[in-house]
Amino acid sequence: MKTRDLEEVRREVEEIRDESGKKVDEKIKPLVIGLRRWGVNTEFSCQGHRRSKSEALSFPSVIISPKDYRKVRKLISAFGKNSWILKKESWVNEKGAQFSQMKLLPRNKDHRKLVRMQKDAIEFSKFLQELPADWFKEG
Repeated sequence: MKTRDLEEVRREVEEIRDESGKKVDEKIKPLVIGLRRWGVNTEFSCQGHRRSKSEALSFPSVIISPKDYRKVRKLISAFGKNSWILKKESWVNEKGAQFSQMKLLPRNKDHRKLVRMQKDAIEFSKFLQELPADWFKEG
């Protein structure tokens, strides 16, 4: 896997805005940076939010391009903590076109506290940002 310049990726992620003009959530931003450092195309991310006291917590996640599946599997495996999984989601729009995406999300998300999952995201991101550029060889 080829890495990108970390400072360049940080600047790039700082410029990302959603359709309402919001920046990447602070508690997921390091993970987006870490993934993009390794050439993973991220398409959407969320740090997870407490919606209300009566609702369940959401969870941190990053949508990646399906073409980056193998790359992200290698990174998750290298991390070795068994705390992240990739889930394929598919749907058909109103015109009948089929779409799919890959979502990187915490393992056992329904049984974990949001704060713990956010800390795991930051821990994984540090690993990705500090992993030596020559760690993986293409193949």
